Amino acid sequence: MSFYMRRAVFFGSVWGLGDFFAQFYGAHKEAAVRRARGEKREGPRPSGAQMLAMLDKERLAQNFVFGLMAGPAIAQYEKLLPRIFGLLTRSATPCLCALGLQQIAVTPLILWSYFNAMTAVRGGLSDPSFMNAHDAGAYQRNDVASVEQHIVKRVMPYSLLTSWGVYTPLYIFAYIGPFRGATFLSGCLFVPWCGLLSYTQDCELL
Repeated sequence: MSFYMRRAVFFGSVWGLGDFFAQFYGAHKEAAVRRARGEKREGPRPSGAQMLAMLDKERLAQNFVFGLMAGPAIAQYEKLLPRIFGLLTRSATPCLCALGLQQIAVTPLILWSYFNAMTAVRGGLSDPSFMNAHDAGAYQRNDVASVEQHIVKRVMPYSLLTSWGVYTPLYIFAYIGPFRGATFLSGCLFVPWCGLLSYTQDCELL
């Protein structure tokens, strides 16, 4: 399997798993809110199979496909890094410069692409009226520009802040050099973050 294909599968998997956990977190949080309000459960507690059946499979597929499509582009960027900054292994300055570029340009582009892609496939760009649910006073126009403003000013900042917890360890791994288990550890960093992005998309957009 080529490097690009491996990265496509990796990012498709972490985005899909992230959404899977985000959906379960959202369902459990909603149930906790109902319990806090004193609402009684209607019927018995759902079984594991019933909970899986309630999973939004279309949303899961959308996240998987986004990761699958973003993977080769991210892989190409990873290939370019040594050409831009030189060898990262045991080289602190190139690693710091690469991390800076990642967080100033690349991660914001990934976030902007993700939130726009998910909003578009769910009809939010063709019908921006969903913005009424977020801040009607600031977004009365209900057009694409208001959606973009909401994404850039309200949705992306926290996601970008939390991304430091993903990419800082990744560039520490790059400084250390290749080691067994690096892909697994990278997955352990990406899955919670991708879950956060999916949950944010669901709560703040569509």
